[in-house]
Amino acid sequence: KENGAMLATPKALDTGSVDVEIAYQTEVTADSVMVENADTTEWFGSINEALTNFEGTLGENDNVIVYENYSGEPSSGELAWPVTLNGGENYTVRGIDGAEIPAATENAENTAIVVENRGITIEDLTVNADEAENAIEVNANDLTLSGVDVMVDNMYGVVVSSGVENLTVNKESSITGNSLDNDYGIKVIDGATGTLSVDETDFEDLRNGIEVLDNNIAVDVTNSGFTGISDMGLYTEVTGENLTGNYTVENTEFMNIGTGVKVLADNLEGAISVNYNNFENAGADNWAVWLDEANDGAGVVNLENNWWNDEGGPVADEDEDDTRGDNFKLSGTIDTSITPWLNAPYPNTETTKSIEFDRDIYAGMKEVTVTARYGYKLGDDSVDVDVGSENANENITLTLAATDDTGVFDNTFMLTDNETLYNEEDGYLLVDNVMDNIIARPDDDWNEWNDTAEAVVDILPPVMDNIVIAVGDQGWTYEGKDNTWAENKIWARGSVEITANFTENSPENMVFTIGEREIVEDLEAGDNSVTVSEYVTRVPDGTLPITATLTDRGGLTDTLEKDIIVDTTPPDVEVVGPEQVGFGPNVENTDIPIQVDADDNVIDNVAGSGVETVTVDVPALENDISLTYNSESGYWESSITASVEDLASFEVTATATDRLAQSDDATGTVDVRWDNTAPAIENVWVVYPEGFNAAKVGDTVIVKATVTDDVEVGSVRLNAENVGLGSEIEMTLVDGDVYSAELEDIDVAEENLGLRQLTVTALDTANNEATGIVDVNVVGYYESYEITLEKGWNLISLPIIPENTATEAILAGLGDAVDNVVSVWGYDALDGQWMTYTPGVPTPPTFPSLRVMEDGKAYWVKMEETATLEIEGREMPVGGGGVIPPTYVLRTGWNLVGFTGVTQKTRDAYLGMVEEQVTGMTVFGYDTDKGLYTVRPSTMLTPGQGYWVFVTEKAAFTAW
Repeated sequence: KENGAMLATPKALDTGSVDVEIAYQTEVTADSVMVENADTTEWFGSINEALTNFEGTLGENDNVIVYENYSGEPSSGELAWPVTLNGGENYTVRGIDGAEIPAATENAENTAIVVENRGITIEDLTVNADEAENAIEVNANDLTLSGVDVMVDNMYGVVVSSGVENLTVNKESSITGNSLDNDYGIKVIDGATGTLSVDETDFEDLRNGIEVLDNNIAVDVTNSGFTGISDMGLYTEVTGENLTGNYTVENTEFMNIGTGVKVLADNLEGAISVNYNNFENAGADNWAVWLDEANDGAGVVNLENNWWNDEGGPVADEDEDDTRGDNFKLSGTIDTSITPWLNAPYPNTETTKSIEFDRDIYAGMKEVTVTARYGYKLGDDSVDVDVGSENANENITLTLAATDDTGVFDNTFMLTDNETLYNEEDGYLLVDNVMDNIIARPDDDWNEWNDTAEAVVDILPPVMDNIVIAVGDQGWTYEGKDNTWAENKIWARGSVEITANFTENSPENMVFTIGEREIVEDLEAGDNSVTVSEYVTRVPDGTLPITATLTDRGGLTDTLEKDIIVDTTPPDVEVVGPEQVGFGPNVENTDIPIQVDADDNVIDNVAGSGVETVTVDVPALENDISLTYNSESGYWESSITASVEDLASFEVTATATDRLAQSDDATGTVDVRWDNTAPAIENVWVVYPEGFNAAKVGDTVIVKATVTDDVEVGSVRLNAENVGLGSEIEMTLVDGDVYSAELEDIDVAEENLGLRQLTVTALDTANNEATGIVDVNVVGYYESYEITLEKGWNLISLPIIPENTATEAILAGLGDAVDNVVSVWGYDALDGQWMTYTPGVPTPPTFPSLRVMEDGKAYWVKMEETATLEIEGREMPVGGGGVIPPTYVLRTGWNLVGFTGVTQKTRDAYLGMVEEQVTGMTVFGYDTDKGLYTVRPSTMLTPGQGYWVFVTEKAAFTAW
């Protein structure tokens, strides 16, 4: 049948092997066991029936599969106990999902399994003796029990009959009893041959673990355990015979037993090796090891390297009061060695054979500790391992030294990505890849065993890409605009989300430091960002520093910082104007100029996201009036036109809102007055570029006017058509009663150069008008330049080329202030000679007279009081036919050099030609206020200032 349906034809298989599958049946039928092969598909009622059906044809690669719901062989009828394994050789009986084969409870002399054919393997089964005489009776050679759990009840777990050769028990098998008086694990009958091999098997709660009655069979017990054995773990008694079989007991634990290993014989002719075992509480009532021979045999007994339950080693004084017990008893003339012994319990599984690094991942130039664990291996002071860089194709041989822990060896080496260091120093491993495996393995001579450990070398540190601040629930943020002082600054209140983005293949964790608080987020491979939430309003207004530190698994780090400016305070707001407005005969509707001062403390390191909007309500006239910020006046401004004739006063309410949606308001009262008087324009003047009393085409000038009114000035406008600009340029109130307008890039045709008239028109709120005029002097080139001479010493030069270079003519530009000149000094670098001049005083004979002051040179001027020196001349020509640029010569050593030009230049731009001609140059300026020289390696050179210049060779330059 297949899936419950009868097959019309047998099902063919691609393999010649056979699987016998035994399924649970509530009663014996012909359909309880299924057999599949190339010829037939049938079901059988039991294991025995299935094996009988094959008539000895089962062989290697064939399997009898017993499932968890297997109920056992029937206790009556044609099929009877025990389960007899015949039907062929070298096949496997395998349990699935904890399958169990029980014995028949009705027959105490019965056996659960009888093995009659050779080479059979029983695997992953539980065999329950269930009060029967034996769990497994072995009557054929080469049986293997692999992963088998045997349950003993009042008799034997496994009995090996006389004449049987070889029994292997391994792969985490176990034999467990119910009675410490009557249960035995494995019994080997006299006449058995070959080897009894027991590995990775536990014996528990038995009278004897293994009982051997044959003198020739070899016994190997490794990696196993005996626990709760009342008499003996391994017991061999061949009294009157010579024991010729070799015995090995290794890597096995004896816990809470009577005697661990007991061997009684007439002569010991074989080798008995009991090494690297752990006798804990063994021999408390008897002996850990008891060897007895009647005569002097040729066998060798080795009891070295065992743990005897004490660092002091074993005792053999037969003192029953010794709480450690008597560890060994040797009777007769046995030749044995017992030292050295282990000074600590050993780990008793082969998994302890390993190579380990102290970390999974390393950074470059770090120390690496490599440890070898070889269970309880002793006898060597060191072991060599090979450590290599897989990608760099480099390796070193590292000697590991024994440690205080039994069987543990370690040493350290250094990683490096420096090839020179690698070549010069021993013990360095060269790595050349960002992610480079390092591998360690013992050499081939280490008991023919090798193991490999891998770790990753990460030379490059992680990279923090950025920190992004986003709005969280119930939060507000504002990011400053680019190219302003607020660029890269973020204001916030409420809840924000902080995300750190990074680049790293093996991140370990991210540590956020937010003010005084620290948040640690663990990371995994594949992560490239991490986000945390923070309620920033918990801290006072001001700068909240945020630091994100990323650490990779190699211990390398990268850090990024970002500031949040916490702002929980609304803006300050005040209604500045108008204080009053007028009405009169010239107006039906009054122009009402509104000015509001709104400030949110928007300066560096102080909370304040900045005022975003200002709106005004005038309930008597108009509401929801939006104001615009005027950078010149510093106020938010707008105007409305309305009839106020019937009003004595009205209120203006201004509301300022910052960029974090915080608002405040203020109210002002405006009086209404009759007004038929025009404003007064008291003064109008022009502010030219610094140092000049005229402007050239393309310059920027500022026109200012003082305007007053007995009620309220409404507006002030400038007509600048005569300098190529608009006719209705609004002038802004900047200070008190002063209105200002900046005129950029003035434009006048060459034939119209000279004085150009501008008109200022002022209107009050009642539309009364006044006008005023002012002249702007527009020239083709500058003809004068003003220098401020401070009290004390000044180091000056002439920024323009004077028409009259006589010293008296130059100083005449001081006017009456020439009397404040104490002295003027020049320096001739060619002769190394000082020259001096004092107005109205003859030159002393000590120094030559300073007769001229020229462009390209600098002069010291000492003043009794501060004054302004106006230099008349012509600015340096900018080019054209017939014009030769001025050239200045520097002598070796110190030179007083002037700056010829009316706009600043860098030192490199002005004196770069000199640097190409000399091997060294130094430039000093002079700060009159501080009275100190200033070194100017690359700073700006300023018109009107002079400089000391030292050169190592003669040089020349042009100021073009």
